[in-house]
Amino acid sequence: MDTPLWVVLNALAVLYESEASAYAARLKKQMLNVMSEIKDISKQAHVVAFSAQIVAARSGNSAREFRAVANVLPQLTGELDKLVQQAIGFDQP
Repeated sequence: MDTPLWVVLNALAVLYESEASAYAARLKKQMLNVMSEIKDISKQAHVVAFSAQIVAARSGNSAREFRAVANVLPQLTGELDKLVQQAIGFDQP
């Protein structure tokens, strides 16, 4: 007795859905890990930016260029934070 084609196709569809779901779960986990690492780097960058601003403030006029860089760092880390939040928000159902 031969198995009807629709039964075979249904079994294949169920297998495909299972594999696709497992792949999506692995990909989501990997993306969340990467975003977590980016978030950790962002936190460290905030500390560096804050420290740089303190050093620049203590240095007075002799460190004008350093102060300019130190003032840009918080803006960059803020942009990084926004991107991470967008990525996390996009990933969440």
